Amino acid sequence: MLFPTRATAVASLVLLAGCGATASDPASPDTAAASDGSITQDAAAEVATPDASVTGPTWHGAVRGLLEVHCNSCHVAGGVAPFVLNDYGIATQYSALIKVDVTSRKMPPWMPSADCRRYQDERLLTEAEIATIAAWVDAGAPMGNPAEYVAPKLKPDPLAALGKADVSLAATEAYTPSATLKDDYRCFPLDHTFTQETWIRASTVTPDKRPIVHHVIVFLVDAALSTQLDAKDAAEAGPGYTCFGGPGVGSPQTLGGWVPGSIPNVLPDGTAQRIPPGARLVMQIHYNTMNSKPEADQTRAEFWFAKSQPTTLLNIRPLAHLGLKIPAGETQSLQSKTFKNSTQSDWLIVGATPHMHKLGSVIKATAVHADGKEECLVHVPKWDFGWQQSYRFLADQPMTVKPGESIRLECTYDNSPANQSWVEGKQVSPKEVTWGEGTLDEMCLNYIAIAAPYTPLALPTEQCKDVQPCYDACRKSTGGTMTSCVLQCAPKSKGCSECVLGSMVQCVMGSCDTVTYPLVTCLSDCQGEANVQACFASKCLTLLAPFEACAAPIVDAGQCDSATAGCNVKLSVTK
Repeated sequence: MLFPTRATAVASLVLLAGCGATASDPASPDTAAASDGSITQDAAAEVATPDASVTGPTWHGAVRGLLEVHCNSCHVAGGVAPFVLNDYGIATQYSALIKVDVTSRKMPPWMPSADCRRYQDERLLTEAEIATIAAWVDAGAPMGNPAEYVAPKLKPDPLAALGKADVSLAATEAYTPSATLKDDYRCFPLDHTFTQETWIRASTVTPDKRPIVHHVIVFLVDAALSTQLDAKDAAEAGPGYTCFGGPGVGSPQTLGGWVPGSIPNVLPDGTAQRIPPGARLVMQIHYNTMNSKPEADQTRAEFWFAKSQPTTLLNIRPLAHLGLKIPAGETQSLQSKTFKNSTQSDWLIVGATPHMHKLGSVIKATAVHADGKEECLVHVPKWDFGWQQSYRFLADQPMTVKPGESIRLECTYDNSPANQSWVEGKQVSPKEVTWGEGTLDEMCLNYIAIAAPYTPLALPTEQCKDVQPCYDACRKSTGGTMTSCVLQCAPKSKGCSECVLGSMVQCVMGSCDTVTYPLVTCLSDCQGEANVQACFASKCLTLLAPFEACAAPIVDAGQCDSATAGCNVKLSVTK
C-alpha cells in the first residue's frame, strides 16, 4: 500500500541514506566498527580533546543526538547505509557531505513538497536542526564534552500495546539475490489463505538482511487470481519469481511494506483494511547489492487483526493514467489525466501513494472542487524511484472529494538519451514509452486511501444473479461477441459492471495489455459523463474489436472462469 506503500524502488544507495528511528530500533552504540582508515570514537577521543572555549554546537552537545533521531536506523553497523554515523571519527570524515545533503534536503530521504501539505511521520529536519548541523561543520566539527550529551527521546514503538502478531509470514525458503544484478526485484507468494473476512489493524515488515534489502511491499491479490499467482511462482526455479512494477497479477492492492526508516503501520481504533475470503498476499522485495554481497534472506511480514468488526474501512482506490505515450527523446513530457468521483458518495481521502518508474521526474495529484478551488493531495517535485512510499494525511486534515468533483493527476517524464536505463552493460536508446509493468515501461499512478463506513461483503449467491442468463442468451441465441455480451449484461445487476468487467480485465492483463489499456481508459472516462452509453458509442466502439480478438480466446478457453467466479458468473460459454 497502504502505509507505507506502493513503493517499488530501483535507485542505488546514496551515501547518506538518512532515516528516522524509533525506540524499538537497536540501541545506538557509542562506537561501531569503522571502515578501513577511519577513526573510531574511542580513538578520536585520544586525538580530539574537548575544548571548553567552543561556544557553538558540538558533536556531544547537539549533533550526535540529531543523527541518532534522523539517521541511525540506516547508518549503524548492519544497516542499509554504506557507513555508520553513530561514530564521531567517521562522522567528521563525512561532515562536508553531511552539510551538503541536509541543507539541500536530499537527506533524510523525503520526497513530498511541504508546500502541498504536511503528513504524518515526516522524515524532515527543521530549519533550526539544519542550521545546527551546518554550524557544527563550519566550525570544524568540534567534539565537545561527552558530559553534554543528552540521549534523545525516540518515537515510542507503536506495536508495543498490541502484543504478538496474529500472522507472521515469510517466503517458504530463503532467497539469495542474483550476484549479477545490483537491483534484484523478487516476488514471494506467502503461504497463507484467509478463509474468512479479516480486518487488518496493524502491520510491519522486518528485513532479514538489512544491508541488501532496499524496500518491501506487501500486495493483496484477489482469490480469483490465486491460480495465476501460483503459476508465476512455479514458472521460475527457486523461491518466488522475478517482478518489477508489481506482482504481475491483476491489479492488486497495497497492504503494507517497509522502507529504511519507516515505522509500523498502526491504524486508529475502529479502522482497518479488509481482506476478503480466499485472498492471498505477495511480498515484493527489492534487493540492492551495490554495497554488500548477496546473502540468503528471509524477510518477514507480520499482521495484527481487529478483534471485532471495524466501524471504518480503509479502501485503496487506484487512479491510473493507462493511456501514457511518452515520446522518445523528450526531456519534459507532461502526461495528465482527470478522474471524476462518479460514485454517489464522498471520497474522504486520508492518504496518497504516488508511483512512477525510472523515467519519472515530477508527480502531482490535485483535487478540483465544484467551486473551482484546487487542493493538493501530494506533490513530488524531484521523483526518486528509490524512496517512494505512502503518505498519510495529518489526522485532522483529511480531504473530501464530493460526487462530481475530480482529481487531476500529472506525471512528468525525462525520456532523454542521458536518462535511459542500462541493460547488460549498455545504455538503451530512447523509444516511445507506454504503460506497463516492466522496468523499461512506465506508470502514472496515484493510490488514494479512502475512509468509509463499514459495509458487509456481498455474498456470491446474492451478487450478479441476473447476469448469467443474459450472458448465456447473448452468446448462444444472438451470437453476440464475448465483449459485447459482457458490456450488455453486466449492468443488469447493481454493482456487477465493476465486478465482472474488472475481473475479466485482471484475467487478461499480461496477455492483452496493449489493447486492454485503451479500452479500460475509455470506459473509465465515460463513467463520468451524463450519458454513459452515448459516450461509449462515440468514443469506445472502435476499441472493442482488437480487445475481442485477443481476450475472447482466453475467456472462451475457461481461463477466466475462476476470476469471475466471485461475481457468480462464468464467461466460457460455447456458442
